[in-house]
Amino acid sequence: VVTSPSLHEIKDDIPDVVWDEIQALYDVGKSPMPRIEKAIAEDDVECAKVFKRYKRELSEFINSESHAITTHRRLTNMDVSKYDLVIVDEDIIYSTVIPSRETVSLLMLKKVRKKLAASDPLAAKIRRILKKVKDSEFFTLDEIDWRREYADIKMAVNIPALCSAAYFCYRAASKQENDLTEDSITFIKPVKFSDNKYIMLSATADETICNLYFNEENVRFYNCKEAANTGNLNQCGDKSMGRSSIRKDPSIIKRIKRWTKFDYTISFKEFHKHYEGDLHFGNCAGCDMLKGQNIDVIGTPHQPEWIYKLFAYSLGYDVDDDLKPGTVVVHNGFRFRFMTYTDETLRAIQFYMIESELEQAVGRARLLRCDCTVNLFSDFPLKQAELKESEYDTAENVEST
Repeated sequence: VVTSPSLHEIKDDIPDVVWDEIQALYDVGKSPMPRIEKAIAEDDVECAKVFKRYKRELSEFINSESHAITTHRRLTNMDVSKYDLVIVDEDIIYSTVIPSRETVSLLMLKKVRKKLAASDPLAAKIRRILKKVKDSEFFTLDEIDWRREYADIKMAVNIPALCSAAYFCYRAASKQENDLTEDSITFIKPVKFSDNKYIMLSATADETICNLYFNEENVRFYNCKEAANTGNLNQCGDKSMGRSSIRKDPSIIKRIKRWTKFDYTISFKEFHKHYEGDLHFGNCAGCDMLKGQNIDVIGTPHQPEWIYKLFAYSLGYDVDDDLKPGTVVVHNGFRFRFMTYTDETLRAIQFYMIESELEQAVGRARLLRCDCTVNLFSDFPLKQAELKESEYDTAENVEST
């Protein structure tokens, strides 16, 4: 078995200034290899030896005929045609496809356009973008070929991704959920899969989403028998526990902690000062540090609407529907009210993203094999959850807070 080397794994072995240059190249969609070759050619005493080892290991990985282990990111950028089968651990749609986005301000696009000839295809594509955003929130443009001269444009823009992008979303800085300082576009970076056979193993993989993304005729979905948890999953769903509701009353986290008396917590990153711990929604997938521990998972990780809609739009679906509070839905064997869509495709995408994030957070305790407890405070019910009445708002807890 060979394992692909990673520049991120040698980050601490090279000077910070060199790593910053490599990260800047990644950010704009450029290969870091020219910077690596430069350090080797100059026999840089601080990193030439490290980079030579990286290149040697990369060559061995690429040329090997044995079984190979690699990351999701490299998998979607490498030729896997020589392999008989690709086995993917975890849900690659959630981990790699959906986050594959770039955001660029309109001002930056105008600066890039000025560096190009008026007849250049990229300049023409940028002109069409600037025209589309005047009357469309979501729009489609054709892919164009990347040209070698684009590599000389020194701008913080992923130009290769901009050339290949087809699906765009206009995001105004004035909209609160966008958290932007300038009007911008966000576009999907295409993720390509070869014609190989893939087997994906994941507790959060969703049949509807797999069929939408890969096309139903290409998918065989097998539901394994659900094993009973060794540990306990308790859920208190009396409050929505979204970001906005916690912002209005952040002391609720301290009241919950005082009531449960659990040491460990996973919640939103912005509320870290209200609880102990390094994990939060968005960074806990795959972490094993809380195995067997009692954990409070606090929050319903809604995404901004444009994220749901841009993914749906990239799959060719209508995105005219809007979120409606108090919609009665049935999911995971529960009937409940939730802020969601009437449109079934948009609702499936929304539920898939929320449920995946919650399952990842709850999964840190490894309830399947460990005799411990996770308390989930969210109005989105998970499978195997036992609904409980909360008592953190009793007079004793409120006064103590």
